[in-house]
Amino acid sequence: MSTTRGGTASAAGGGIGLGGALTVLFVALKLTGYIDWSWWWILAPLWLPAAVVILAFWFGFLIWLALPDKRKRERDGQARPDEHGPAHRWGRRG
Repeated sequence: MSTTRGGTASAAGGGIGLGGALTVLFVALKLTGYIDWSWWWILAPLWLPAAVVILAFWFGFLIWLALPDKRKRERDGQARPDEHGPAHRWGRRG
């Protein structure tokens, strides 16, 4: 769909997208009997991207929980010698 704004044509975003198109295709194929898949797989283009994002955040959170040592040192004000900043790493002490 294109709209005219100020005399210039611009494309408006939107549309059904790949996931929506696959869902419509799979539902049509299921209802006409061409495929005999479970409805979970028919509707997978709708829920699978959300599930991947949720799993990625979940694994990221688990990794964050598994590395509490650095968070504890930062909270307690303790740092390793290599964590004092760039001046220390270059041999300058200030």
